[in-house]
Amino acid sequence: MAVKQGPKFRRRLMREQLLRCQTTQDLMRVLAVAFQRKETTRDLVDMDLCIVRALYRARDTATDHKIFGAISTIVSRFRRENLPLTRYLLAVGIKFAARTRSLPGMKRYLMLHKELGFPIAKTLFRAIIAKCSVGVHGYGEIRNGRWSRRDLLQVLLGFEDTPPEGEHHLGLFLDRTEWTQLYGWLVVLSRCKASDELWKEWLLWQDNPLRLKTGRVSSQ
Repeated sequence: MAVKQGPKFRRRLMREQLLRCQTTQDLMRVLAVAFQRKETTRDLVDMDLCIVRALYRARDTATDHKIFGAISTIVSRFRRENLPLTRYLLAVGIKFAARTRSLPGMKRYLMLHKELGFPIAKTLFRAIIAKCSVGVHGYGEIRNGRWSRRDLLQVLLGFEDTPPEGEHHLGLFLDRTEWTQLYGWLVVLSRCKASDELWKEWLLWQDNPLRLKTGRVSSQ
């Protein structure tokens, strides 16, 4: 019936259904129905924000690991159907990969950002760094455990099984002219006790425009 009513009615109905989703099961049922027809499958590209909001609402009843599993399933289905992935879906994917301390997940979403040419905006970069604590107890560690130093260094500086020409680690997305990104980067390197990398950052800082310009350092 929704298909016969036309695209405007169809999308409005889909948004209403997604708005009602409170659990990952609700969300996956709505998406399963949408994927049954070509018309509604194509409409899902415009539902990206609705999907993301539904995933965050599901945190009240599901673990971060379960939500990350749902995100990964959705992204895989989008890829299978040749639907374009939006930056909102990739952002929520990489955030929950970081929340769940998933090395394969971080590798996958960093690779997708590079493959699709999506930059990691400063707010997203800071959000990822905030979930990379290895030594300070907090709610994130209570909920999901702690990153291992070895895994986190791979996320930051390069994956052990990836050749240099194929690298897609977080450091490639760092904007050293943006102070809040650089500050978070230095903090997480220090928590990992990556002294050699901190020394490299100090040498780079010598020529950084933030240091060389006159006046008080500020972030835009």
